[in-house]
Amino acid sequence: MGGRFSRVQYREHDAAVLGHLVLLTQVWGLDEIAYLSTRLRRLSFNFCLTFQQFEDLVGLRNNPLFKTMLHRWFTTFQNTHSSTIVNGLEFLTALALTTADGKLDEKAGAVFDIFDFDDSGAITRDELGILIKSAVRGLSKATKGLGPRLAALCPMSEVAELTRQCFVHCDLDDEQDLPRTRFILWVKQTPKIVNLLRCFVQREYLSEDEAAVMIQRCSRGMLARREAAERRLEIQLEVEQELSQAAQKIQDVVVTRKKKRERLRQQKVEQFAHHGAVYSFGANSRAQLGHSHLELSRHVASPLLAAFFKNNELRISRVALSETHASAVTSDGQVFTWGAGVPGSFGFLLPPQLHNGSSFSGGGGVIRKQPTRVDDLNDAVIVDSRLGSHHSVALSAGGIVYTWGSGGYGQLGHGDFTVTDENSERSDAIFRSQFDPHTGREYPVIDLPLQLDSSYFEEMRVTQVACGYYFTLVVTEDGSVFSWGKGSDGQLGLGYSDSFRVGFLDPNINGSNFVYIPSPTRIDALKEPIESVAVGGNHVFAVGRAPKRQVFEWGAWKRRGASDARESAFTPLENSALSALSVQQIATGREHALAVTSRVQVSLTVDQFPYRASSPREEEKKTEDESLRTIALCARFGSQPTQLLRAISGSVFALPLPTAEFALGTSSAASAALSAAVYDRSDSHIRSSLTRCTGMIALIDRGASTGCWISLLIDSTRPTELLEIPCVPAAFGPPLNATGVRAQLFYSPERLSSLRLYVRPDEIVGRIAVLDFGQEDVAFDADALDASELIGRLMKSLVSLVKDAQEAGAVAVVILFDFLEADAFALEVDEENDNYKIPAVMIRKSHYGELLLEQLQTPGKRPWSILSSKEDILGKQILTAQKAGAKAVVVAQTRVDPDAIRLGMNVFGPGESEKAPSTSGVKIPVISIPYKIGARMKARLDGVEADDSQCRIALTGSGTLYAWGLAENGRLGLGDIENEKLFQSGYDGARQKSYQFVQDPEVVSALISKEISHISCGEDHSAAVSSDGTLYCWGSGRDGKLGTGSLDDEDTPVTIDALSSVKVARVECGVRQTLVVTQNPSLQST
Repeated sequence: MGGRFSRVQYREHDAAVLGHLVLLTQVWGLDEIAYLSTRLRRLSFNFCLTFQQFEDLVGLRNNPLFKTMLHRWFTTFQNTHSSTIVNGLEFLTALALTTADGKLDEKAGAVFDIFDFDDSGAITRDELGILIKSAVRGLSKATKGLGPRLAALCPMSEVAELTRQCFVHCDLDDEQDLPRTRFILWVKQTPKIVNLLRCFVQREYLSEDEAAVMIQRCSRGMLARREAAERRLEIQLEVEQELSQAAQKIQDVVVTRKKKRERLRQQKVEQFAHHGAVYSFGANSRAQLGHSHLELSRHVASPLLAAFFKNNELRISRVALSETHASAVTSDGQVFTWGAGVPGSFGFLLPPQLHNGSSFSGGGGVIRKQPTRVDDLNDAVIVDSRLGSHHSVALSAGGIVYTWGSGGYGQLGHGDFTVTDENSERSDAIFRSQFDPHTGREYPVIDLPLQLDSSYFEEMRVTQVACGYYFTLVVTEDGSVFSWGKGSDGQLGLGYSDSFRVGFLDPNINGSNFVYIPSPTRIDALKEPIESVAVGGNHVFAVGRAPKRQVFEWGAWKRRGASDARESAFTPLENSALSALSVQQIATGREHALAVTSRVQVSLTVDQFPYRASSPREEEKKTEDESLRTIALCARFGSQPTQLLRAISGSVFALPLPTAEFALGTSSAASAALSAAVYDRSDSHIRSSLTRCTGMIALIDRGASTGCWISLLIDSTRPTELLEIPCVPAAFGPPLNATGVRAQLFYSPERLSSLRLYVRPDEIVGRIAVLDFGQEDVAFDADALDASELIGRLMKSLVSLVKDAQEAGAVAVVILFDFLEADAFALEVDEENDNYKIPAVMIRKSHYGELLLEQLQTPGKRPWSILSSKEDILGKQILTAQKAGAKAVVVAQTRVDPDAIRLGMNVFGPGESEKAPSTSGVKIPVISIPYKIGARMKARLDGVEADDSQCRIALTGSGTLYAWGLAENGRLGLGDIENEKLFQSGYDGARQKSYQFVQDPEVVSALISKEISHISCGEDHSAAVSSDGTLYCWGSGRDGKLGTGSLDDEDTPVTIDALSSVKVARVECGVRQTLVVTQNPSLQST
């Protein structure tokens, strides 16, 4: 709000309180005024006071010392000289506003309380009118010069209109009451009221710490500007020197140039045919694919080469997409635009008769199928171009920003709208008025690129530009971020600034107002220098500079969390989860985001011949050749990647499996060794096994998490490995405990209808029976049954197998389940539980059952196994290693879960009724590595002294991809959203349906082995480019925007096979299409 007087300033001597009233403003605070308000209601029902009542109100009736002063006070607040009464409300309101006590919002609340006659915490619209009138009249009488000013700014005739504006601003009907909180918020958001109240609020000074921060920021800015100026001078001198040298050689070059001209032209044709090409796929409804002969109704499901750039020998370095149009920047700094948009979107004037490749879409919109150069930027070398919904921004190599297009929300940054029309003779108007038939209103437009004055950015060079729907951001060379445009969702990051203007889509429509800032404004809340920003919809991320690389975000949250009702963030908030990951690059869509972080590398070097002499160079080469390296992931607790800027090195202590003392040559030795490996999990054993890891890097197996497991030894590996496979216990029979059942396994590859009838008793009695159950074992028509009947029939068939094995003498049963890709489940029975004396468990064959069968394939071999319930001891091992003085802990994953993961707080093993600890107490790095690398490390360390090994944990470049936010259509690339361990559920109140999301960044495991170099997010799909030039896409496949050749969704990244013969440099995802820039394309246009 604010109206035409929003910037009125009041002179100090006009706002000065009358001298004889100063005593009252200094002595009486807000608490005393609240008391007087209560007394006033008792003294007079209409709040008008005679002189005697006035004396009673102030409590000085019998005090002769104040008799004269009381008369002066009474006379001051009389409406006329002959009046015998004063208005008590005017008196108290003036005191509440002019008192030396209280801040702005406290004064507003005190005034509200005076007129809250029934103490309900709300006032009516009529009471608000009385409040405004009392405030204006009271201040006019109590101050030296505010009377004429207030009479002109707020005459009594306009009070009703002002109350109406207040209720509209607070989204209230006339019959509703105005709450106290909304009244205070309205006051703070109304500039002409705020400016008035500030005359009577004591100025708040900065604290020492705040002043130090402010001085430090200013000093840093001054130093950065000085360094930038010196660098520009150096560059200028270098350029002048190069020009001087070129002038000396120009005569020789002229002759040679003529001879080489034809050859260079031919080389250029070949070069541009194989470098910097553009491929596009997806919807072409707005001609954003850039194919002049492609119908608008068609979609392209596979990458198609944009022939225009190839035919014109143009090498593309950057592309951009908006909801309506597209742009490309060439390697020599030219800008091309195409697509659909309102006049002005393309950066050039449209001719009266449209040229080839253009058409009107109706309603004033224009469709431009063929890319067209923005000629007004020919004098500038453009390095990047970004697009909003109906505006465009370009950045030159010199750090200069150009904008054009629609400016209805201030997104162009050229200040207030000074619009010219055909009959105007004004020369200072930079906007042209354009009528929009869809909304029935006019909006300001700039047809041609217009440079933003560098003074907006404090003469600093701009290094990055970014666009949201209707706003723009830039990053300058000193790390400052400036924003402008629409800010209703907090996307500008400027908080609740008084600098906001109010606009209306239609003044006659309630709720059509919006706030905006028409010129670049620094986001002062960002205290750290920023390296880059990423914008998606109305949400913004900012990544700080090294070494901290803090990540901030602000704007609309939408469905990024458990509720879509979360308020927008109007000021930058630090994302601690991202700040810990050393983020290098972020891309964001409207409701999801991707981030590329630094990679954590673990390397192991083992000296197999420690006493062999060698030269330093040979030693260095040997170390490089024999070093075992892998990309790893930090746990969610302990030291994070940002704390690994300095590498950690040390000898390796590999936690041994307690089976070395057994020869495993006999069945009894194998049984004893298995028992030692499974049961030695006590706290005392953990402490004793890790006492020697002081000053080393501990290598620990992930082991089993809390649950039921079947364990057996694999003696074919060196060192011996303990294989543990998770299983689901049945709801009947004796429950499994930590001791469990220890016995040899029995398995028959033949399908037996009954163990009791077809197997010799000595083969099954006292053993654990492993039974197959698959599709071929179903004796009924599964397709003819509904879900409940199918489950019932399956349950009976499986329970009968358990009963048969029990009658045959088995001590336990393991069922390998393989039916319609269903997961393992707990068996249940309707009969008495006492009929089942042995435990039964189930394993899904396609998941882990194949691992178990691999150990049972040797004829005549009966491996020992233990079926038991286990508690996760990894957390205890980590804490014990830290207490013993280990530098770090490297956790090797298992065969059943072979990929590196980010270990969570669940490793500290809370029970079902317990809560996970809020903090682990772990301070050292905890690193997860893949199973295969862990096995190779243990093999290399077998029989080697710890001092002869060297492990190094360090950050190495960027390339690890994370995703979070809304998970619909598989846009996060994290797999099936039915995975409850990974995805959380939220509720969308507007759409009346639930949705899945990921709160904190999760590693895209499908690409963990790839070094990701570039990423992009669309509205509901995502894409990434690896360092080897491979393109991966995932998410919604609608309109063919994934480029896979189909319209199917993909919930994990898939390689775009159509681009397998080229190297992709960059990718840009739009709402319904994708653009790709290649390095060395060889595909031809079709």
